[in-house]
Amino acid sequence: MRNVLVISYYFPPSGGPGVQRVLKFCRYLPRHGYRPLVLTVPETAAFPVLDPTLAAEIPAEARIYRAPIREFYGLYRRAAGTGPGSPVNLTTTARDQSGLRGRFLQGLRGAFFIPDGRMGWLPGGTRLGMEILRREPVDLIFASGPPFTAHWIGRRLAERTELPLVLDFRDPWTRAPFYPRRPSWARALDVRLERSCVRRAAAVVTVNRQIGSDLRAGVTGLPPERLHVLSNGFDPADFSARVPAAQARWTLVHTGTLPAGRFPEGFVPALASMLRDDPGLDGRMQVRFLGSRDLRLLEMLRQPPLDRVVRFEGYVPHQDSVQALLDSHLLLLFIEEGPQAAGMLTGKLFEYLGSTRPILALAPEGEAAELIRATRAGRVVRGNDVDGIRRALEEASAAHRLGRRAFGEPDPAAVERLSRVEITRQLAGLFDRILGAAG
Repeated sequence: MRNVLVISYYFPPSGGPGVQRVLKFCRYLPRHGYRPLVLTVPETAAFPVLDPTLAAEIPAEARIYRAPIREFYGLYRRAAGTGPGSPVNLTTTARDQSGLRGRFLQGLRGAFFIPDGRMGWLPGGTRLGMEILRREPVDLIFASGPPFTAHWIGRRLAERTELPLVLDFRDPWTRAPFYPRRPSWARALDVRLERSCVRRAAAVVTVNRQIGSDLRAGVTGLPPERLHVLSNGFDPADFSARVPAAQARWTLVHTGTLPAGRFPEGFVPALASMLRDDPGLDGRMQVRFLGSRDLRLLEMLRQPPLDRVVRFEGYVPHQDSVQALLDSHLLLLFIEEGPQAAGMLTGKLFEYLGSTRPILALAPEGEAAELIRATRAGRVVRGNDVDGIRRALEEASAAHRLGRRAFGEPDPAAVERLSRVEITRQLAGLFDRILGAAG
């Protein structure tokens, strides 16, 4: 069995969407002859959310190494004026903030956290990585980001050992919609760092076509054959052992983080008009939001008449999120308008597909809309189309009353190609080709 050094900040006990891709790769790589040696951070790192249940999915073949990290959360909390128990996401502090303190925080993030707020992992990660490489016969290095400090560690290790490096982009780096406003000198440093990592890689893997296109545009001379799209996916094992619970009400579910900027402007007026025109509907339906959400959304969706049907349940362990998908009658997917919208393929979409429940996507045209249509998994409506959203909700409600699946039946073969098992097989095939060429 060949050894692959997997570098990822997010790993159990971390929860949230960032951990799923790497964890599933580690779970299924041994089937294809690769033992994962995982270089990550201590269990006490400042993860945004925790999900200890995910540790059960780490395969017996894996070996876990935890390098020390100097976290900057304490400094940032003091600057932000928040308490020790308040979560702070150093990745998204580029969003508009008002007042002197807000502008100061934006400047602090943009000027000094390069490439991200986990830059304090670089010294310890590099040291422990080299120790692992001296002790273990590693064949290949695989680094997944964000945070892109993982890519920096991977580049350093590859340069010192001449091992092939594969970089995994779950999100864009310097072209992300949440990229901080940096002074010109800081942006130049970050762009140079990104290019140096990409140029050192034997292959670059992205979760969608848009990220690959951005990298080709930003990294001069990057051979197109080095770029590979391996989408996110769903794990059939997450769903096979679970039984949907009967729901007395027509149940709509949205899972995952929900910032205010992502919420479609047409959803509230469409749903509110349905509730006003059908006084008994509030007793027959419920809308569940599972995951972190913006406080402004909380206030808006608790206004009448939506307050009678909307439930906010906060972050739940992954297994409970999967159960909520199975218990639903309609899944809600929200993608905001913007320059990066065309390439947005959120991880939750693939779990939605794995659940086989119908999807109502309030989204612009792009890769997510294409995938939903290709799999016949649901309906796509623009987020500002109030009438279109209401018609889709009414159609789904009518199908539920008749005991039918809303929006028709999906294409099972198209969905199966998106399983984590299949995506990992493709990743292992890429490793085989790289090592075959190197040998």
